[in-house]
Amino acid sequence: QLFDMESVSLVHSGRFLKLYVAGLAEGRPSVLRGDVVLCLWKGKEYRGRVAAVELLDVLMEFHPTFHNRFNVNIDRVDRVRFTFGRTIFRTSHAGVFRAPKDMGPAMLMPHSVHVSRLRLRHDNRPQRVCPRSLRWASHSLNQEQKYAVQQIIKASLRPMPYVIFGPPGTGKTTTLVEAVYQLANLHNYDCNQEKVNILLVAPSNDAVDILVEKLSPYFPPSEMIRVLAYTRSTNQVPEVVRPYCRDGMEPYQLIPEIMSVQITVATVNMAARLAFTGETARKGY
Repeated sequence: QLFDMESVSLVHSGRFLKLYVAGLAEGRPSVLRGDVVLCLWKGKEYRGRVAAVELLDVLMEFHPTFHNRFNVNIDRVDRVRFTFGRTIFRTSHAGVFRAPKDMGPAMLMPHSVHVSRLRLRHDNRPQRVCPRSLRWASHSLNQEQKYAVQQIIKASLRPMPYVIFGPPGTGKTTTLVEAVYQLANLHNYDCNQEKVNILLVAPSNDAVDILVEKLSPYFPPSEMIRVLAYTRSTNQVPEVVRPYCRDGMEPYQLIPEIMSVQITVATVNMAARLAFTGETARKGY
């Protein structure tokens, strides 16, 4: 409510209504595409959605009733209120509740007991075989990094996670990129190996963009997709990443695109939202 705007005018911008917001460039308020906007006009509150955010303007879309009745030449909105979207929090909470059941203790809180059980387990699932001689994409890897990549390829203790840790600048991202490269090309070493589909996630958009940049020399857009959140547009990502983006698509439209490529890169929250698409739709979120 601190940034409520009163008695403001709107102008047409294509099929949207544009609102000038003086402090928008400084993040006062902070508005993202997809946020909900509440407009009070003639005693009735209309609910709209932010379609785009420019330097000092917000483009909004409302129900056709409001667009048809509001005359931009003479009418003024009594009050405009921007609200904070809760989708990120809802997705995070849903993931926390589902994790114990879907992932299990062997993945979330692995213990030596789980290691022993996995080593003794005999099932019919085919195990990946690491080639004796790998064609390394990076020539800067040391022996420990190469060993880490080989163990990731083998995945002999899955579903337990393989953790790569170290101080900044020690080559964690380089090792991860090499692991993705080797997994994606594993079928080229052995014709009996099936293609591995890879979901690569990171906590922030900047981190995701870095991963796509580092993988772009090895994989064309036909083999890798960078899934953008609705709040982020292609002009907000580095130029080298843009060919890998699919902008303006609804989640149900993204699924066929994702299924058609080998590598999908997204933020953790966006990947979870895609996984919850059907469930959240049924619950009305």
